[in-house]
Amino acid sequence: MYEPSLMRGRDFKVNDKITIHMPSVGDIIDYGEQKYFQLVYLFCSTSSDYKAQLDSVGIDWQKISDFEMFRQLFIGNKDQDMSILFGDMDISGFVMAKDNISGEIVLHNRLTDTRIDHVVYETISQYLCAANGIEKHSEFAADEPTRIAMIEEARDNLEYQKIKRYEPRLAELVLSMACSSGFKADYFKAMNYPMSVFMNHVRKIQQIRTTTIRCMAFMLAPWNLERFQKHNWIGRARLIDLALYFIQIN
Repeated sequence: MYEPSLMRGRDFKVNDKITIHMPSVGDIIDYGEQKYFQLVYLFCSTSSDYKAQLDSVGIDWQKISDFEMFRQLFIGNKDQDMSILFGDMDISGFVMAKDNISGEIVLHNRLTDTRIDHVVYETISQYLCAANGIEKHSEFAADEPTRIAMIEEARDNLEYQKIKRYEPRLAELVLSMACSSGFKADYFKAMNYPMSVFMNHVRKIQQIRTTTIRCMAFMLAPWNLERFQKHNWIGRARLIDLALYFIQIN
């Protein structure tokens, strides 16, 4: 549904009321990388990411849906600037309300008659994950001791994050891509790439490099060299050609 928008780096219309803006890499850096990804993770995080926080208020992360948690997070952050993703849409007017038909608790802006139910939320979440190269993280404990251990680990990580200094990585990633022979833009042109298009390039370059390494490792392994020398010179030659091809395009 949203793949054409991702491939072409265009805004995505979720419905008649909600459109997600596709920022460029430069837009994100100007807005603030940390601030941007905190906003994105508001929609992309799962209840597993909040084990410690939920446990502190007596909630088992395995018994609350991602949408239920998102509603709470969204209401608590609705006064922040979300224009980089939603343009001039009124975010501050959203409140929790019960759908009289389904009985579901949704987010509703009565002034603009804009609703975010679990379907809309999932669409936004999946789109932002795909656009920003994020994989959702969900975990479940096999038993009670495991659950307690996972919560303790989450608490330790939370305390560490509080004292850890944030290190911007996006500009460094742009520089690394600009220095890669497989990337066709310089540093300044890459800054104008829509985020989804840039991340597609990052994934493709990584795939090429991984394939190159695997081909070279397979080709140069002593067992394979001996095998090909004795039984399959043609196969070995083709493998060498394939490895050299990947090296050339990378």
